[in-house]
Amino acid sequence: MNFEAQLDLNGKISHGKLSFVNRTLVFLSKDGLAQQTFDEYSTLANYVAKKKIVITSTLDSKIKITVFDPRFAAHLRKEMDIDVTSSIGHYLRKNESITYVMVFLGIMFFGILISFVTKLSSGYIIQFISFDLENSIGKKAFSSSFSTKVVNLNPEAEALWQKMISKIMSSKHEIPHKVVYYIVKDETPNAFALPGGIIIINTGLIAKAESAEEVLGVLAHELGHVKNRDSINSMVHLYGSKLVLGILFGGSNLSGYTSDLANLKNSRDQETRADKYALKILDSANISSLGFATFFEKLNAGDFGVNLSWLSTHPLSKNRAAMAKAAAKSSHAKFDFPWIEFQKLVQN
Repeated sequence: MNFEAQLDLNGKISHGKLSFVNRTLVFLSKDGLAQQTFDEYSTLANYVAKKKIVITSTLDSKIKITVFDPRFAAHLRKEMDIDVTSSIGHYLRKNESITYVMVFLGIMFFGILISFVTKLSSGYIIQFISFDLENSIGKKAFSSSFSTKVVNLNPEAEALWQKMISKIMSSKHEIPHKVVYYIVKDETPNAFALPGGIIIINTGLIAKAESAEEVLGVLAHELGHVKNRDSINSMVHLYGSKLVLGILFGGSNLSGYTSDLANLKNSRDQETRADKYALKILDSANISSLGFATFFEKLNAGDFGVNLSWLSTHPLSKNRAAMAKAAAKSSHAKFDFPWIEFQKLVQN
């Protein structure tokens, strides 16, 4: 059956006949010069008052066919199982409409559920994030934001650096990742842990510290964040369902989440756990925690000149300094380390 119709092809109007061929709409102009096939025509608009039906291609909204034959609506209902009844509306084939609605509702429900569960317990969610994936996220973050800023130490400085960090590294610490330290060129006196065991130390922190013990206290604190997987935990808490969905569907869209890792704020509980873990590490390494306390005192006094979100939020720095002082023991030996010399080597 053919129906009188008008084709609007990006503003060019042709008149002709519209027919169905194996459920595909085929338009042929009267002069035979214009032909248009609609393989996908799920969107229909019915203008009953004007006695016409407008069909829009789902592939290109600028391609439209207007049918003037009143029998066309009945044909749609009979042959295509499409019911055009309202004055203005958009319709899908009945069998498709149910499917699309169900899929939409399912996705919406799943998104709400993921968001709710994520906010409820990000600590529970990360149990399902493998260490390999966490390592991958950390490496992406390092590669995209920090790799070009790494300070290449000369052999003398590198030897001193390895001597220093070896004091707090031990298999007894039960850290789930192989820890890698990088000194990066940044004047902000800061240090932070990326997912997967990568710890970043800014040159600004080394420049401002007065002893190796100060920096070792900060690094031990960051080891606490690595052990507790706080970085990936904070990412899940911050980004919520978007990150979880990315992980569930293969982790292919995670690059957008890695650039802000240096600025993620840890919770009060995370900071307290990391502080306690740092004091445990310092004690096991026979290093006095007074240097760690000095760092907090400087932070509280504003000596660093910046607000370090990773330390200065909660709990208060003065309380953390008091806790570090209380943990110091007279039996702790002085760490024999040429700090001033190391500072100069790093700056050069």
